[in-house]
Amino acid sequence: IHIASAADQTETALTTTPTCIQISPDTSPPIDLVSTTPVFVDLDGSGGLPTIGDASIAAYSNQYQPTTTTPFLTDKFKIQRFDMQAVCTILEFGQAPMCQLEFNVKYCQRILLATHKYEFESLHKAEGSVEGSTTTHKTRLRESVNEYGNYEHRNLQFSGCQRNREGKFMATGTGPGKYAITGGIGDFFGAFGTVDATFDVGTQQYNDIDLNLCYYILH
Repeated sequence: IHIASAADQTETALTTTPTCIQISPDTSPPIDLVSTTPVFVDLDGSGGLPTIGDASIAAYSNQYQPTTTTPFLTDKFKIQRFDMQAVCTILEFGQAPMCQLEFNVKYCQRILLATHKYEFESLHKAEGSVEGSTTTHKTRLRESVNEYGNYEHRNLQFSGCQRNREGKFMATGTGPGKYAITGGIGDFFGAFGTVDATFDVGTQQYNDIDLNLCYYILH
């Protein structure tokens, strides 16, 4: 935090329609997060028995990181960073804890490479962007991606990336239900949505991240 000056004051415009993305357990590969050495706080000195007030902290060098080496590719995105800091507190013995999560994410949307000119022209003739038999489509492709779904069966492949997004968003909640996304900074200004996962007590992993994230774009 710093003291604002007149030089800091700039005008920005906010999009009124949020941008939303979804990363589900069906993602290939699924996103699993692991912390090598989370710190357990034994509030009442019970010797490791989970009791009210005990906490688990995974932050900074101990934060949760993907089990898959980054960057990695999903069906629609290139994930360059997907880290999570977590502070979880026991509210009642035998019940899921309340957690405060901070995600640090960087991703971009994959763009389409057409391997057959006639297919590219038939799918995108209105775009006016055909340059040859192997053409990278650099304009918006979300509608075509959603409509044609199974790219490989149509000899369509992804190549490159667009719409880079980087920032943090926060989530909080008490399991075992979904956690609410309560805000964000950077490219995830005004973030809202939900995040869910399956926590494996044995491996201390959050498996099968299920993310529904919406945010607003500042111009």
